[in-house]
Amino acid sequence: MRVLVMIPAFNEEGSIGAVIERLRAELPGADVLVIDGYSRDRTYEVAVEAGVHAIRLSSAYSIGGAVEAGFLFAHRHQYDFLARMDGDGQHKADDLKRLIDRVGAGEADVLIGSRYANRQEYRNTLSRTLGIGLFSTIVSALTGKSFTDTTSGLMVANREVVRYVVVDYPFDYSEVESIVILHRAGFNVKETAVSMQHRTAGRSSFTALRAFYYMFRGLLSMMLDLARPVPLHRR
Repeated sequence: MRVLVMIPAFNEEGSIGAVIERLRAELPGADVLVIDGYSRDRTYEVAVEAGVHAIRLSSAYSIGGAVEAGFLFAHRHQYDFLARMDGDGQHKADDLKRLIDRVGAGEADVLIGSRYANRQEYRNTLSRTLGIGLFSTIVSALTGKSFTDTTSGLMVANREVVRYVVVDYPFDYSEVESIVILHRAGFNVKETAVSMQHRTAGRSSFTALRAFYYMFRGLLSMMLDLARPVPLHRR
């Protein structure tokens, strides 16, 4: 079972080394790919020094472009599972291992880790809380399933999902949009509760302005997606 863990990162020099170390301890057989979004610090260099795969994107790419690069890397190198976690140290490696095990057992094609599914005391900014709540309500209504954290950066997908995203139906990847598209394509997309830690180094690149822009763009993208046919995946 070949697993690739992709870590999109931007200015995470202070945390990326510890994230890689914890992953190696919990998932010693997995490969790690750090996708640096043109950081202004030594994020890329720290990843290279740690001996993992590393890609440095130009400043023209968004977080969605970084995730797309991870999907393409996983498809080209024929990994069985693609996992994603953030580079800020908020996600726990043991949670990711649990998600991988459950997808490997066939419980889901895509399994998303939710900060809010077990009503834990995780505080976010007001703008992001409002955006997540709005998206969760819409996505749950469109899919007929309960989703509480549609912008989560912790997830695991199997090989069929990776192929679909890269080959069958390429799209500008966003967490919210992908849930709706993959559900419509016939994939089993589920959510499970995970615990989250607050970052101990660096700062989030999401400002209030970016959060509202993301919300507007996500709503527009979902409306456009609903207006066009989505091919079913081929098993």
